[in-house]
Amino acid sequence: MPRYRVLIHGRNFLIDSGDGFEANGFYTPRYAVAPDAVLAASSAVEDFVQGEKYKEILSTCLNADGPQRPKVEGIDVEECEPDEDFDNGLPGVVFYNDEEEKE
Repeated sequence: MPRYRVLIHGRNFLIDSGDGFEANGFYTPRYAVAPDAVLAASSAVEDFVQGEKYKEILSTCLNADGPQRPKVEGIDVEECEPDEDFDNGLPGVVFYNDEEEKE
């Protein structure tokens, strides 16, 4: 079965910046083995949201529940070599200010 590299994009995470809560987004890459790119994106996102890093992010998030809760999706899905992997374990998460992105 093919292996895919999936860029995970999170948006609308209200996190305390020190000056109040601001909407933040993030990107993080992950790998998934799946029969096609659509299932790879779904699998990578599901694995990520079940992991400790996502739980840590949600623990600091004001809107973890409710109608305006954050969204996470798999974007930029590319098939890769079967043995391609992260050299030093799972990568971190790169945050950005989602408010600036909306303007």
